[in-house]
Amino acid sequence: MTAELTSLILEAADVTVRFRASGRGRATLALDGVGITVERGRTTGLVGESGAGKSTLGRVVLGLVPIASGSVRIGGADISKLTAARRRELRAHLQAVYQDPLSSLNPSYSVFWSLAEPLRARQVGNRSEIAARVASTLEAVGMEPEAAHRRPAALSGGQLQRICVARAIITLPELVILDEAVSALDLSVQAQILNLLRDLQDERNLSYLFISHDMAVVRHFCHDVTVLYRGQIMESGPTGEVTDAPAHPYTRALMQASPVADPVAQRRRRLAAVAESAQSPTTASDGCIYAPRCPFTAPECHQRRPELREIAPGRFVACDRYPEWTDARTRATIETN
Repeated sequence: MTAELTSLILEAADVTVRFRASGRGRATLALDGVGITVERGRTTGLVGESGAGKSTLGRVVLGLVPIASGSVRIGGADISKLTAARRRELRAHLQAVYQDPLSSLNPSYSVFWSLAEPLRARQVGNRSEIAARVASTLEAVGMEPEAAHRRPAALSGGQLQRICVARAIITLPELVILDEAVSALDLSVQAQILNLLRDLQDERNLSYLFISHDMAVVRHFCHDVTVLYRGQIMESGPTGEVTDAPAHPYTRALMQASPVADPVAQRRRRLAAVAESAQSPTTASDGCIYAPRCPFTAPECHQRRPELREIAPGRFVACDRYPEWTDARTRATIETN
């Protein structure tokens, strides 16, 4: 493997996923030629509205959803071409943390049982070694070792999510899929969990694929970001560049929808988003998939699908009207009509 390849823990290229409804219904295109990378020791955010295909891509990486075309490489190995036994072996290096911690843990068993289960499944250590690993992992996520003897119902939401993080890291994975892992938590608890995840990343050189609908959280937590809309990539690049100066109108809309501390500024954002929605045509488009909602469309936007093109080193956008639409005079003309 080349040096460039070994710097990537995850490399998904041109991934297409189709779901077929029961009977003879038409297949739904859940992912349409999506590519994403995660560098070792870094966090890539995957952001978009519900139905964008974010969780589907996460499940593809975990080997839970088959792909129609494309490739998914974990540490350079294409998981779509591995034997079932080799895939199971590779999954030891992958773990996931989901949105609802209570539904992720068996309420009938203790925390110790939930944390020890993946170690027993992989035949890692004897009874005393497993107990020691459980205790040290609980301490790593800011929990007392005595918490191992409690059941999920006796813990708060923040504590439960710490337990889920502990279960994810106890097998010493290289990549963790964080699927809306903080969206169900209060803001103060969100910050605590995000800080914990960052500390663990620094200590253990963990890599994260961070799936979220909240651009504000992604901006705070992720090194890089990919913006997904209805199974297609709209924009990707370093998070600071993407959020400070969106190159795609959809990214701008997501930024406007993000909550801010100033109520006046928040109201102004919402009014601007409503105004843009009112400008958007409602008919389906044969070209850009976002064209029916975009206030900056031109006739050609409905005629051809834009290519994902590089506009700066490591920065990509799928918009034929970039940079024209970003001109302040263009936006002002549309928003005042």
